[in-house]
Amino acid sequence: MKVLYLPREPFPTNRAVLSKLWCEEFSNLGHEIDWLMYCKGKEGKHKWKDSNLYLVDSKNHKHSRVSNIFNKIIQKYRIAKRLSSNKSYDYIQVRNGIVESFIALLLCRKYNINL
Repeated sequence: MKVLYLPREPFPTNRAVLSKLWCEEFSNLGHEIDWLMYCKGKEGKHKWKDSNLYLVDSKNHKHSRVSNIFNKIIQKYRIAKRLSSNKSYDYIQVRNGIVESFIALLLCRKYNINL
């Protein structure tokens, strides 16, 4: 099963449900999980154990606080949209994120993916 996971938590995370259950256990069962998370600095595609990890820069720039928030949301949406259009995900998983929920809802409707 192919999953796009959009947690609100930044990378690296100390959440056991993400690092142990999802990243290790589900991957060991043969599921392919792609992560899209915020981080400070290491923007781009990386590997996290057996999963693909796409990092969005969460640094604040010299813009206003509101502008920084919208830039991060737009950047995360664009990457998620590109991934969803290039890969055939079985579903998109969201954890504790209102913004991530709206991103997932838009993409699920557009690409007919389970939420």
